[in-house]
Amino acid sequence: DDDDDDDANEDDFLFSSSSSPARVLDEYYFKASSVGAASASAQSVLNPSSIRNRLMQNDDLVSVWTNLWQDALEPSLQSIVASNASAYLAMTEEQLDRNDNYPFDQAELAVPLANAGECLRGFLDSISEQRQKYWRSPILIRFLNAESALLSPAHARPSMYVNIENYKRSEEGKAAFRDAIRYLASKEKCDGRLHFGKFGWEDVETYSLYEKYGNAYCKFLCVKDRYDPSRRFETREMSRIFERDLDKCLPRACD
Repeated sequence: DDDDDDDANEDDFLFSSSSSPARVLDEYYFKASSVGAASASAQSVLNPSSIRNRLMQNDDLVSVWTNLWQDALEPSLQSIVASNASAYLAMTEEQLDRNDNYPFDQAELAVPLANAGECLRGFLDSISEQRQKYWRSPILIRFLNAESALLSPAHARPSMYVNIENYKRSEEGKAAFRDAIRYLASKEKCDGRLHFGKFGWEDVETYSLYEKYGNAYCKFLCVKDRYDPSRRFETREMSRIFERDLDKCLPRACD
């Protein structure tokens, strides 16, 4: 249980065995997660003293986490060359439980496909040193065609979605995550649009919906005013974001 976790020493555990650190950590993780049906996901996720969270914060184990992700994902991947294909990665219950036991913040931005290559090269260069210390999971990439929805991050432009995750609780780790979001959102670098259901909105203080969506943003405000005049479906945070650029929309946008 979690009390037993608190008394454990992760360094002694990892390096006293003849097995590789990645294998030992993997085996211990599932052993620890199986103790008590509700304890693993429900009780220890936010407990900073549990061994699983101490291990996650240990910067000496970055390569271990890289190997674990690679071992977990490779069986789910298949190389394919096709003119048109739909595909997705499915995770087993065991893989999902592994993720559930580590709290993290997740951000995703849609970058114009025309910027994809230069954006990724620059982004990876920008975090090259930090990757050795702060990053725990792979950067996830997906592609979408242009969409007509007014505030879809892929509105009017084919896009590459870049998903990043922060497992670090230290201020330095959080700062590295914020810097990564700002790079992807920067008009000069990638011109990414933030996912509305994920992190990042507090980290890009100058983020402008009008700058990102142009007249589509103004049209959305008109639709919002028409169908939700009492703001029943608008949170305080979204009100702050929507109102930032109100003065840029002309009254005739609703005509």
